[in-house]
Amino acid sequence: CVLLETRDKDSEASFRHGGLCLDHCPSMGGASRFVVGTEQGAALPCARRGRSPTERVTAMHEGHHGPVYAVQRNAACPRYFLTVGDWRAQVWHEELPSPVLATRYDAAYLLDAKWHPYRPALFFTAGMGGTHRVWDLLIRPMEPVLSLQV
Repeated sequence: CVLLETRDKDSEASFRHGGLCLDHCPSMGGASRFVVGTEQGAALPCARRGRSPTERVTAMHEGHHGPVYAVQRNAACPRYFLTVGDWRAQVWHEELPSPVLATRYDAAYLLDAKWHPYRPALFFTAGMGGTHRVWDLLIRPMEPVLSLQV
């Protein structure tokens, strides 16, 4: 479990976030730059070498109604990362405040998602109901190209 503290730039209020998942990319500074998924439904890109708390947590991407269970950077485009929480998956860019893409709400809670290791526009999701979906952003960005019930 990771505990992060962020500060609101306008009011100087501080917020504490409990981390559930973490991912780093070797091509973007190794272990010093990482993304943390929190219990509060946010994804926090972080820089370990920051001097102050506002430099350590570089942004706050809020987009889930529940905890973020999985976060993973795209290996081919490391500024993009995937989060899974509540009933959908979301694709984010580090510098944008809202998701680039959000899947439709699933009938069951989503628990995990992974990028394909060689195809940068392909990712997989796994739901609590045993449904595995394959999403190809180049073919059909808003609908899965394959659904399997296990």
